[in-house]
Amino acid sequence: MAQASAPAQDRTTMAEAPPFFGARFSLYPMTGRYIPIILKAVKGLHETGLEVETDDVSTFLGGDRNRVFDELARVLAAAARTGEHVVMTVLLSHGCPGETYCEATGEVRTPRPAAPDLGKSGVNVSCQWSLYPLGVPGYMDLIYREIERTKGGGVFARGAHFVSALSGDLSDVMRAVRTSFDAACADARRRARNVIRQLTHREIIVKTSLTFPRALAIGGAILTLGAFFLPWAIYAQRTFSGAELAGALIPALAGVKAGGIKGLDIGLLAVPVAAVISGLLVFVSSRSSGPNEGRFRLWAAAAAIAGLAFTLLFLGSAVLAGTPGIDFAPAAVRTDNAVKVTVGKTLGAGDFVGIGIGVYLAILGFAGTAVGAILGRPAEERTAWRTQDFVLLAILAVVFGAIYWAWLQPYLWVQGIAAQFGQELFFAVWFVSGLLGGYIIRRPGAAFLAETLAAFAEILLGAPAGPILIVTGFMQALGAEITFAATGYRRWGWGTMIVAGVAAALVALPWNWLRLGYFALDPALLLGLLAVRVVGGGLAGAAAKILGDLVAATGSLNYFALGRERVREV
Repeated sequence: MAQASAPAQDRTTMAEAPPFFGARFSLYPMTGRYIPIILKAVKGLHETGLEVETDDVSTFLGGDRNRVFDELARVLAAAARTGEHVVMTVLLSHGCPGETYCEATGEVRTPRPAAPDLGKSGVNVSCQWSLYPLGVPGYMDLIYREIERTKGGGVFARGAHFVSALSGDLSDVMRAVRTSFDAACADARRRARNVIRQLTHREIIVKTSLTFPRALAIGGAILTLGAFFLPWAIYAQRTFSGAELAGALIPALAGVKAGGIKGLDIGLLAVPVAAVISGLLVFVSSRSSGPNEGRFRLWAAAAAIAGLAFTLLFLGSAVLAGTPGIDFAPAAVRTDNAVKVTVGKTLGAGDFVGIGIGVYLAILGFAGTAVGAILGRPAEERTAWRTQDFVLLAILAVVFGAIYWAWLQPYLWVQGIAAQFGQELFFAVWFVSGLLGGYIIRRPGAAFLAETLAAFAEILLGAPAGPILIVTGFMQALGAEITFAATGYRRWGWGTMIVAGVAAALVALPWNWLRLGYFALDPALLLGLLAVRVVGGGLAGAAAKILGDLVAATGSLNYFALGRERVREV
């Protein structure tokens, strides 16, 4: 049989092949005289030096890799040259779970190069082949790469369910199969080494319980909790810690009917709650393994970022210019000057002097918890980010940054028609980027980054709210990311996407309503707005799925998880 030269990139890592390489084949001549055709084709196999085992269904060949491929091609060519239509099925195995050699050594080495190409066979064949890299992380990337390799070899005919169809001279087809099979085997070996290193690292994590990133995360949570009892706001007549300020605001705000600080006490109390929750989740993750470990860490990061957002809101309301006083302006895009003006007036504490050290330490603590939780475990092959993932994120950021920026005008316009109810429904558009990014890329952090980067792009385009939109992007991304993490990034049906949209709307609700002053509204009206927001969030999730499916149908996303689900020509 004519053999192919292995690709140059594979030769640099090739070593002596293991003694075992196997193939099991069956020959089916479509004629009543099939017995003599089969016997003639397999004649001489026992003189090849290969291990040969024939039964009433198939024949096994084991031994030298090049010789096995040679004999497979020779047997098919001999049967085909009889002029009858012949079908051959072949199972190839590199490495051999259950075989004596593999059980003894526990090792599967890289295949050695194929023999030089000797020319055409003169036999035209059609072939359907499938590749199964067993136990290899990221196996779909490997399979799609080898499909592309056969397309470049000039023998790819078409894709079909579960197989790729090849057509051409027997030598060319066998060369394409051999080249892809060898490349896949070599890549599987490299990936297997990485898996062993990851498993070893995981064993160390389990034994030591806490790694440095986890220690950083738990330490950050403890720092934040302690900072809540240090000075947060300094007024002419009194200095308040976070805990004291929240306690003083609860009774003081009970009688306040309007103003941006309505609900500020809730935001303040969310700080220690978020710190405790994030710290506990990181600790639980250190005692967990598998998908649960990753979920706990991501939930911890989400809780830390939520607390960070409230702390930044407190800081921003004190140091950024805004609309002073307590007038209720529900549609105004602004930073409420609550701490600087209204809190001091409400509590009778005098003029605002400055922000206390506790606020800055809380920000530092939450940042440490979020970073530590995210970096708590090295990325596995399945979740490792690729260049095309970052490129897609950049595209989504630019496109949705422009959409978000332009959507402000319809959002303000609808207030005159449907008041806050219309605005709550229109607000759902600002959740779509994170939902769509998560749906397409399907890796931890994709939804969070897609929404946050879109908010950043909106700022660059001149959004009136300014840099505070970065925090808004954080908050609007959390609900979707938490939902996807809860499924282990494995479920992407209508139910998951709708729940993710609702979660995005609900998790962002305290931040959005605090900035807009909605907590000053009548409780019955707030319940109505909540219902509208839930509906809007569900619609945003459904819209993200529809958009993703429409784009995937064009073939533009074939190198992403969503595209691979929908591809029929493989």
